[in-house]
Amino acid sequence: MNNYFISADFKNLIDGTLSPNRSPILRIKSGDTVTVETVSMIGVEGRFEDYLEKNGYQVKDNPLFEKIIASQELVPPLAHSHTLTGPIYIEDAKAGDVLELHIDDIKLTTPFANARVRPGAGGLPDMVTSVQYFMAKFNETRTHADFIGESLPLNPFFGIMGNAPTELAPSGPPQFCGGNL
Repeated sequence: MNNYFISADFKNLIDGTLSPNRSPILRIKSGDTVTVETVSMIGVEGRFEDYLEKNGYQVKDNPLFEKIIASQELVPPLAHSHTLTGPIYIEDAKAGDVLELHIDDIKLTTPFANARVRPGAGGLPDMVTSVQYFMAKFNETRTHADFIGESLPLNPFFGIMGNAPTELAPSGPPQFCGGNL
């Protein structure tokens, strides 16, 4: 069994669609371990540099910020699209196979999350009266986030996974091939 690391460098990022035509960035075998670095632009209005500054951060505060800035080149505006890392090809996996993945750990690599909320949707559907984009800042231990004036407990999850589709598919909502789970 091998261990691999995939960085969130621009060359490894996808523009929010699952595609049958995208070449894999890594080929693995069953039982291999892959650490995947991810970035997110959902919930960022305008340039990421301006968004950071507006919320009291600078690009130099976190090495991942430069990768997020590079990802802005994918699809403007990424505030409406998932930024995905991949794809990863699993040797000997065939169409129709059931894949079992183990997520060993999720580490929050920034001190905040980006959010886009809409009325009637998401975890706080009645508290939101218009489409809004904002930053939810984490506490020091990264166990809670300040979200619309509420301190909410964090329970991080890996939101988007899927198999290669037979045709182009958006990353969310969930589709026949996976998506925003």
